[in-house]
Amino acid sequence: MSELRHSAPLLDAYLSYFETQHTPFTIPGHKQQAARLDAGLGQVVDVDTPLYGGLDEIKLTHQVLRQAEELAAQAWGGDWARFSTGGSTHANQAVIFALGRPGDRVAVSRTAHRSVLSALVLAGLEPIWMMPEIDETTGVPIGISLAEFEKTLAMNPRAVLLTEPGYLGTISDLPPLIARAHEFGIPVILDAAWG
Repeated sequence: MSELRHSAPLLDAYLSYFETQHTPFTIPGHKQQAARLDAGLGQVVDVDTPLYGGLDEIKLTHQVLRQAEELAAQAWGGDWARFSTGGSTHANQAVIFALGRPGDRVAVSRTAHRSVLSALVLAGLEPIWMMPEIDETTGVPIGISLAEFEKTLAMNPRAVLLTEPGYLGTISDLPPLIARAHEFGIPVILDAAWG
């Protein structure tokens, strides 16, 4: 096994799956045979392989996903990591529901993705809006200033949600913002889907 495959459990499981002869009895229904019907899209669809009963056993006995998430946490300096199969919308909703109880206040950048806004409503959390600085020439939001951040922290939010980098690629000076929030014991959650 190559070093890359050894250090990438999901990649190794994916490649191993296609290195063996198999007859899948799981989803998806095309059974990796769609190319027989459509020479274009079929080849793309044929590599669609489920984790459960595909890359790992149905009960996840090989722990492929767990190993990959542990490696991701180590790489990103986190205590743990979870992969989202529902895109960043699902991840935003999950983390926001975990932040607090209805009525709790959370600091949120006004450049947040709409999935953050809908999750705040569904979770019953009250946003404390942080306004980014705006570039006078372009009108583009360029990031949250430390002064704006300090003003928000004084309102005692349960957590801070930042969308960094923003949709247009701009980014706040994150290290001082995160350090300041941690001085208050306030967690910072980054939606980094655009970066």
